[in-house]
Amino acid sequence: QISNGTQFNLKASAPMAGPYNVEATADGLLSVDTYSSPALIGFILYSYSKYYNDIDIKEIFNAPYDTQIPSLFDGTKDLATINSSLTTDMTALLNQIFVSDFNDNTNHSLRTHFRENSLLSWNPKSPIRLYHSMEDEIVPYSVSVNAQAILSAKSSSTVELRTVETGSHVGAATPIVLSALEWFYSLNNGS
Repeated sequence: QISNGTQFNLKASAPMAGPYNVEATADGLLSVDTYSSPALIGFILYSYSKYYNDIDIKEIFNAPYDTQIPSLFDGTKDLATINSSLTTDMTALLNQIFVSDFNDNTNHSLRTHFRENSLLSWNPKSPIRLYHSMEDEIVPYSVSVNAQAILSAKSSSTVELRTVETGSHVGAATPIVLSALEWFYSLNNGS
C-alpha cells in the first residue's frame, strides 16, 4: 500500500489488457453470443454475489449453472476445469431476463457496483503504457481505448496505448510483456 507516495517512487506502470472500466467490460461481455472463458464471467459474478447482498447468483445464471457455480468456485478447481463445466453459449449460461434488465437499467445494482469498482477516476502522476491486443477475446480491446482516453484527460503524466495487432489474450502476452520490460529497462537506464 502506498502512503502519500512515500513508500516507493513509482517511475511507470504497464497494465496489460485489463478490465479497467468494469461496467464497459460487462457491457461488452454480455453482448456476445459465445465467450471462450465462461469461468471468468462466473468468477466475477460469483464474487460480486458473495460481497454484495443485493446480487443473487440464482437470478443471474440459468439452471443447472446457478447451483453449480458455488462448488465450481470453492478454491479447489483451476480455470480449465471450471471452463469445461460451463457452457460458452451465453444465452444458455446467463438468465436472459437478468441480461435484459442489466442492459436496460442504468441503475441496476450490479451495474452500479461495477461502476464503483472501475479504475478510471484518478490522476496518474507517472507514465502509463496500456498494452492490449486488438484480437483479445477475453477483455474487449475497446476497454483499453476508453481507459487511455479517460486517463489521458485526467493525467498529469503520459498515458498511452500500445496496440498489438494480432494475438489472443494469452497469445499476445509474451510480446507485450517483453515490450513492457524493454520500456522499464530504458527508464531505469535513462535511455
